[in-house]
Parts: sequence; structure tokens; C-alpha cells
Amino acid sequence: MLHDPLMSGRDRSASHDDRRSADRLAPLSTELVVLWHHDMETGIRYPLLDMTDAGARILTAVPLIKGMTGTARHLLPKGTAINRPCTVRWTRPRSGSRAFEAGLRFL
Repeated sequence: MLHDPLMSGRDRSASHDDRRSADRLAPLSTELVVLWHHDMETGIRYPLLDMTDAGARILTAVPLIKGMTGTARHLLPKGTAINRPCTVRWTRPRSGSRAFEAGLRFL
């Protein structure tokens, strides 16, 4: 399983002396694991911003391609099974950050 690069880069993005240039992201407690159909062997963990029965909004280091399909597998840290096919509906830059938000629609 891989972490989205955004997650591993949070603490390393700036030195201790100059934290003003770092993205200021509050720690997110829930992650969504997605298996994208182009690589069903590797689950990728994304910080979860919100989720409904219709879909989810995640945080990512790179813009996801609209129309990309996959399967939302489970929520961490509890490991709650989701197992819902999904598609990327939109991706946009996150205001005041180098990160992106992506909207997933459950199919």
C-alpha cells in the first residue's frame, strides 16, 4: 500500500527555521484507500475530507484524471470496508496550498 505523496511530504516541506513556506494542513484522522483500475495491486491512501453515500472528497498531491476509475476499498485507521466502485468527477487546486482536492463519485 502506498501513501499519496502529500502525506509523506507534510513534515519535510520546510525546515524548522522557515515553516512559513510549508503547506499548512491540519492532520486528518481518516484516510480512504483506493485501488485504481490501472493498477489493482497497489492501494493508495488519501486523506479523506468528507464522504457521503454518493461519493467522497479526498486530498492529493497531484491532480487526478477526470473519468479515472477504481474501487474505494476501506477507511483507515479502523479498517472499515467500503468496497465501492468509483470514478473521479473533478479535481481542483486547494486554495492556499500546493495540494489538490478530488471528488469521487461512487457507482
